[in-house]
Amino acid sequence: MPSLRLSRAARAAEPVYGRGRAPNVDQVAFTGPSGVMVGRFRCAADHPSFRDSGPIHQAVVVFPRTSVRIRHEGSRDFVADANVVTLYNRGQRYVREVVSPDGDRCDWFGLPDALACDIAREIAPHVALCDARPFGTIERGPGSAALYRRQRTLLARILAGRSTALEVEEETMTLVANVLTLAAADATQASAAVGAARRRELAEATRATLALTMHENRSVLEIARMVGASPFHLCRTFKAETGMTMHGYRVRLRLARALEDLEAGGRDLSAIGHELGFASHAHFTRHCRDAYGAPPSAVRAQLAHGAKRE
Repeated sequence: MPSLRLSRAARAAEPVYGRGRAPNVDQVAFTGPSGVMVGRFRCAADHPSFRDSGPIHQAVVVFPRTSVRIRHEGSRDFVADANVVTLYNRGQRYVREVVSPDGDRCDWFGLPDALACDIAREIAPHVALCDARPFGTIERGPGSAALYRRQRTLLARILAGRSTALEVEEETMTLVANVLTLAAADATQASAAVGAARRRELAEATRATLALTMHENRSVLEIARMVGASPFHLCRTFKAETGMTMHGYRVRLRLARALEDLEAGGRDLSAIGHELGFASHAHFTRHCRDAYGAPPSAVRAQLAHGAKRE
């Protein structure tokens, strides 16, 4: 069995996770015939390359050993630690910030684009955006104790020269597949949670808008513009979140307000209905009957006398 202990070919290979501006910052431990690469990144917190070690040279998954804050270009930062696996597409730029005084210590497993895409399209076909972006927009995923131990064991075998190229390549592809499975599921859940929060926010904004304009007969288009949504998306979202149409919700608000005016007494019923946005007295009366089982005049009498509606 040939030894894989940091072979000359591995030493000469271009680093994947960083440029390796100083000896042993990014060290390639294995390079296989299919383009699979495995390596170690060890960068002290005060190293000149710590913040920016350059763009990623290959699709890669990274298992942190220390805690470090990572920010992909155009994204928010996050803390990568031993419970997180980070994913990078080739060409991805990113920066680090210090969390652990030990700097950034991690192990990485790289794949050529074609192989990474092959895995992504089989494991999570909705993730791969194109050949050059097999991991899509996924930046990280949850790690597991078993997965973390498995990659550490593989790296240890590589460094000790106890693995064949076939074994390393197969195990690396399995590791990447497992990482992508967990990461894609986590991203889907996170996306669903974000979507749910946005839908709730939209419904709340619409409720506030309807409350402020309930006496006005604003159209769906006007309300949608006020809350910054498309008319159809607004209609569907509002109904899903409240169980009511916007029209029905506005009518309920108007009728609740009508009770205040009816209880106060002394005002013309038609004027009350008109001020609240009802098209006519008959329109006001119909909705009042539907909601309270009686016309406005009867509701006023009940409220005036403190009587309970039969």
